[in-house]
Amino acid sequence: MALVQEAEELLAAYWEQVASLEGSIKLSLRKDQIPHGFPTIDMGPQLKVVERTRTATMLCAASGKPDPEIYWFKDFLPVDISSSNGRIKQLRSGALQIENSEEADQGKYECVAVNSAGTRYSAPANLYVRGHHLQQ
Repeated sequence: MALVQEAEELLAAYWEQVASLEGSIKLSLRKDQIPHGFPTIDMGPQLKVVERTRTATMLCAASGKPDPEIYWFKDFLPVDISSSNGRIKQLRSGALQIENSEEADQGKYECVAVNSAGTRYSAPANLYVRGHHLQQ
C-alpha cells in the first residue's frame, strides 16, 4: 500500500512540474517579430464524422515563402502514409485522404506547415469513425 501511495505522490509532483513548465514556455510574438515568409495555415482540418469503410478527407491549406511542405500528425504522432498500402494518401492540395475508414483511423489530426522560415501547427480536429448500424 505504501508503494502505491509513493507512486501517486511522485506522479502528482511530476504533473505539477509539467504544469509549471507549460506556463513558462508559452511565448507571445508580435506580428513584427514573426520572420518574413513564416508559414500560415489558411485552412486547417475540421471535426469530421465518417462511416466505417467510407472515405474521409481532412483539409489543410498553408502558405508562406517559400511554399511550405505539409505534414500530418494523428494523436501527436506522424501519420505514416507509406505503411497504409495506399489507403491513406496526401493529396497535392495538402489534404489527407483516408479511404476505407476503420476504427483505428479515429483520432485527433493536425497538419503542420514547414518551410525555411519556420513551422506552424494547425488547430487539432477530431475524426470519428462510426460503425455500420443494421436496421431491422
